[in-house]
Amino acid sequence: MYRDNKDLVWTIEKSGLVDDVEEASALLDSLGEIACKVRDTRSHNDRIGSRLDGCKVVKPEGLTRSCSLVTNAGYSCLTIKEGGPGLSYVVSNAVHEIIARADASVMVVLALTGGVADTIETFGTPEAKTEILPKLVSGEYSGAMCLTEPEAGSDLSALKTVATKDGNGYRISGEKIFISSCDADVHVVLARDGNTQQKSMYLVMARNNAVCVERVEEKCGLHASPTGTVVYDDSKALLLGESGKGMSNMFRLMGLARLGVAAQAIGACQEACSLAFSYAEQRKQFKTELVNLPGLRPVLDGMKLDLVAARALLYHTSNALDKLQKTPDKSDKHLVRRKMFLTKMFATEHCYRAIDDALQVHGGSGYMKEQGIEQLLRDARVFRIYEGTTQIQEQMFVQSLFKGGLASLASQYADAIRIRWDCLDREILRMERRIAQAALRLGLKRREDLAQYCAHWLANMAADALAARVLFTQSQHDESRRQLAEQFTNYCLPRFHSNEEALYRGLRR
Repeated sequence: MYRDNKDLVWTIEKSGLVDDVEEASALLDSLGEIACKVRDTRSHNDRIGSRLDGCKVVKPEGLTRSCSLVTNAGYSCLTIKEGGPGLSYVVSNAVHEIIARADASVMVVLALTGGVADTIETFGTPEAKTEILPKLVSGEYSGAMCLTEPEAGSDLSALKTVATKDGNGYRISGEKIFISSCDADVHVVLARDGNTQQKSMYLVMARNNAVCVERVEEKCGLHASPTGTVVYDDSKALLLGESGKGMSNMFRLMGLARLGVAAQAIGACQEACSLAFSYAEQRKQFKTELVNLPGLRPVLDGMKLDLVAARALLYHTSNALDKLQKTPDKSDKHLVRRKMFLTKMFATEHCYRAIDDALQVHGGSGYMKEQGIEQLLRDARVFRIYEGTTQIQEQMFVQSLFKGGLASLASQYADAIRIRWDCLDREILRMERRIAQAALRLGLKRREDLAQYCAHWLANMAADALAARVLFTQSQHDESRRQLAEQFTNYCLPRFHSNEEALYRGLRR
């Protein structure tokens, strides 16, 4: 499940984003073999699903075996340096993509454990790093991130779970809902500090600690991975990071998780596209294969181009994050955050639509469970929601764009009018200039409500332009990518101009 994905192979082996190509290729080759075994149980796990028996969560045996198979091979907690593989974000997201292609439910469980491990490595006490972190890396412990509450979804400032001081530790009481891997051993919980409005992150060990899973949700997709309600009844907890810094620390972790979600979306999309192209090449209607039908060709081409663009964005942003880890720079940090918003938004939205098109290519048979593609569509739907909805990504992108003020926007506009001699470069430059002009017009209005209203159109314009720019940059290093860059730019221009027109209509509100 690695070698058959030519675009991912190019990204890892020829893009120049990976330092040790030989090691990364060997790692992903081995993972590809494991992923094939994981994929074999995907449909069965989906049919069985997770359920609640008393306070105990019962998961499909196939899910547990798959998670153990991946973890025992060393593909868990990939970016952890203290006792872990310490891989780059480029390579770790390639791993996420391959596992998500095999079974998104497995990737959800592993990703959350990795997120908790990263939290402990970054903010944990020496004792937590010594006693808990190694067990997360080895797979003995699993992890869950516990944020959402009945009255606090996207608006985490409204949460009510409370942590009170108890000797050298804390006690947590409250209810968290929609918690993925709700049966995990180690919980990272966001809670209010006593009766104050400030929030902090806390570490809660679930076993024998007044932590109860009260409900397992019946979801649209990801049936094998348990999602449920967790109740803390005066549960023992340890502070993670500085007191009162919970929101800022959590947003940092969510930023990393957004790239992981993008990788999951791309993995599911790769599987759907592979199934669709294989079906279209074999299925005959009107005395020819579906792939030859003129009316279907634009659909297949659009699926491929959006998938390639989403992958280009993911690994471009992952590489930028790797560089930022080595040489932190405040201006680069803001730029990388902006790219994270666009990457998560673009990958989850366009990959979901590509999976929907892949089902359409199958016709009536795609609607049946037997083909397996309807499961991919159900599983992928949540990628547009968790770790920040698409609308939240759009809002945060626009907020970050205006954070530097109009002078910053003007400097971007000035950079976008330099002369370029390559015709494709000039076309992308025109897109970038039009984004800068639209952003300036929006900024001059000085109305936050209008900026929020127009965020969807401006963010989508920016995502298309950035994807086109990344593909063009790839073509500068490898001429074989030139055709892809040209095809994607021509393909995305109509929707780019449609978003631009909608934005200017919005400005007249």
